[in-house]
Amino acid sequence: FVDRGEIDEQVAVYTARMTVNAIGLKLMEEMVLFDERPLGADVIAYADYVVTAMREHLIRNRLR
Repeated sequence: FVDRGEIDEQVAVYTARMTVNAIGLKLMEEMVLFDERPLGADVIAYADYVVTAMREHLIRNRLR
């Protein structure tokens, strides 16, 4: 998308970083607070929400 000029490189980098940090923090919280339990449906739902929000963010920030 960046190479084709559809989105600014800085927006792409920040969005990727925000996505990874949001999901990564949730996973770290789960491991620290609930070490023994398997990841629940709420973790998957949260990750889906974050990805959807970031996708919408990228669509809104397209340059073309």
